[in-house]
Amino acid sequence: MTALKETAGDRFVNGVIIYTGNELVQNGRNICAVPVNYIYTQE
Repeated sequence: MTALKETAGDRFVNGVIIYTGNELVQNGRNICAVPVNYIYTQE
């Protein structure tokens, strides 16, 4: 995702990675990782 952000430059707005972990993780500016379970369990 970081490589995509660098390649896209100003066109990159936000990046979301869906993964099998348990915590929301912010990985740098405008990039976050969201657990797949979070999508189905949060209101």
